[in-house]
Amino acid sequence: DYLTYRRVIRTAGGQSFTTWPHGSGVTQIPRFDGLVLAGGEDIEPERYLRPSGSGQPDFHRDTFELELVAAAARLALGPQFP
Repeated sequence: DYLTYRRVIRTAGGQSFTTWPHGSGVTQIPRFDGLVLAGGEDIEPERYLRPSGSGQPDFHRDTFELELVAAAARLALGPQFP
């Protein structure tokens, strides 16, 4: 769950920011050093040209997370290894 991600990030010396599809995460991306997507339900298969799967995709969450990924890519955020 997302609390585990937050704990691991803090243990590594980072600060975490949790946002939801109705939140301000995309506008906050310039403040971030990296991006962790915690996962969840299946991604809507049509987004990657596959037939519908058996999961319960969340269209709004998929849209939001893809916006976060695009914003992170524009800023060249990527994995940070010590």
